[in-house]
Amino acid sequence: MTVTAHKVNGPVGIAALYLRGLVCNKQIRGGSQEKGIRPGTENVPAIVGFATALELDRSGSQCREIEAYIVKELEAVGCEINRRGETSGYIVHATLPEGYNNTEVVSLLSTKYRVEIGTGSACKTNVLNTTVYDTLGKEPHPERSIRLSWDDFNTMEEAKHVIKAFRKVLAEKKPSRR
Repeated sequence: MTVTAHKVNGPVGIAALYLRGLVCNKQIRGGSQEKGIRPGTENVPAIVGFATALELDRSGSQCREIEAYIVKELEAVGCEINRRGETSGYIVHATLPEGYNNTEVVSLLSTKYRVEIGTGSACKTNVLNTTVYDTLGKEPHPERSIRLSWDDFNTMEEAKHVIKAFRKVLAEKKPSRR
C-alpha cells in the first residue's frame, strides 16, 4: 500500500510504502539504503513534513457540509453530478450544462477569479476513463467534465467563493453552439 503526503496536506514528492509478505525488487542500482532496495539519501525534511501532516487535527472538518453545499449549488445551475455509491466528502465530479466547455470555464475561473478546479480524473490525465459513466449508464462528455476537491482545512466561506465565481463564469460565458 502506498500513501502520498500531498493527499494529507504534506509536502509533494514523499510517500510511504507498506509491504507485508512481499518482496520489493531494486529500482535503481547503487547503495544499500532501505535494505538494498534503493540508493541515495532520504529527504528528511519531507519525511518530517509528512509525519507532521499525519498528526494534524482534522476533528473540526466540515467536508460533508461543503460537499452538500457544492452539490446543491452545481445542480441549481444545471450541472449533472456524477457519483456512484458512497462519496468521500472531499471531491465532486460533475458535467457542465450543455453548450459549456470545461477548458473555457476552468481557464476563466483560474485567471479571473483565482479558483482552481480540474477537468476529468486527476489520476488519468489525457485518458478518457468512463468507469463512472458506464456504471451510471450515462454518456461520457469529457469536454464538459469538471472536478472540484477540497480538504479538511477549507472553509464554507471558501466554498461559497468558488460557487459565486462559478456562477459568474457561467453567466459571462454563454453556451457555445456545436
